[in-house]
Amino acid sequence: MTSTYSDKYHVAIPSLDLIKEMTGYDLITEGGWTKEVTEAKVLSYTLKARDYLFRNKAASYQIALPYMIKFKTNWNEAWTNYVIRYIESTFLYGNEQDWKEVPFEISNAINGSLLKNHNFSVSVLSEIENSTEEW
Repeated sequence: MTSTYSDKYHVAIPSLDLIKEMTGYDLITEGGWTKEVTEAKVLSYTLKARDYLFRNKAASYQIALPYMIKFKTNWNEAWTNYVIRYIESTFLYGNEQDWKEVPFEISNAINGSLLKNHNFSVSVLSEIENSTEEW
């Protein structure tokens, strides 16, 4: 998977090529936008996806997830898949506020992966707290 971790926003942002590969959507063509505008929109959707996932999650989850996304490949892959499914759902069903229920694609990306209501162990939280890595 191809995504780039943003130290500024603490999320991995999927590439336009990966979105096209996984969904069939060429966002530049579909939206009629320039590459720069499309990348900005992907960043915006990525942040919305993060906020959507963080709803009703413990503070420890909100702290741990960005670390796990940056340093653990399997978490990064689960996150990237989820963000792509979030973006896809906005094309299929409209913006989040228009959804009558959670789209299947999003529900499946969360519940079928590491992102599901995960309670991080004390050892993981300690690893994060004591990390010398920049994140």
